[in-house]
Amino acid sequence: MATSNPYYVVLVEFTLKPNISKTDAKELLVRNAAISLENEPGCYRFDVVETFNREAHFILYEIYRDENAFSEHLKTKHYQQFDMASEQFFENKRIRLGGLVSGTPDTGISSNGIGVEHAIAGRPEELQAKATVDRLRLHRAVVRDEVHEVLSR
Repeated sequence: MATSNPYYVVLVEFTLKPNISKTDAKELLVRNAAISLENEPGCYRFDVVETFNREAHFILYEIYRDENAFSEHLKTKHYQQFDMASEQFFENKRIRLGGLVSGTPDTGISSNGIGVEHAIAGRPEELQAKATVDRLRLHRAVVRDEVHEVLSR
C-alpha cells in the first residue's frame, strides 16, 4: 500500500519465546539493523528498541526512501538470513506499515545513544551524506561494544 508521504515507515514488534536469551535476541536484531543501514542506500533509519513491557520485548523502527526500498530490503540475503534465524527467538511478530507524517527520517545515531538532529527538509543528497556519517558512527559504536564485551570476559 503506497503512501502519499515519500518516506515509508515500518514498525515491527517482537515477542520472545519463553526461556530465550534476551541478550542473544537483541544481538540478532542489532546486527540486522547495522547491516541494513550499511548496505542499503534506501534504508534511512533502523532503530532497535527494547521495551519495558511484556507485550512486545523489542520494536524495530525503520524508515525507507519509499515502498520500493522496503521491498528491496526484504529481498536481501542478510534479511532472509535474519528472518529464518529470528524464528528460533520470537513467538510473535507484528508488522505495521505507514508514512512519516512529521519530521525527517534523520539517521541520528550517536555512540552515547542520543539522537543527532538533522534539519534536512527534502534534500535527499544531504540526507544520504548524513546517513553515511551516522552509519559509520553506528558501526563504531557496535565495534566498541563488542570490544568492551570481549575485554570484560
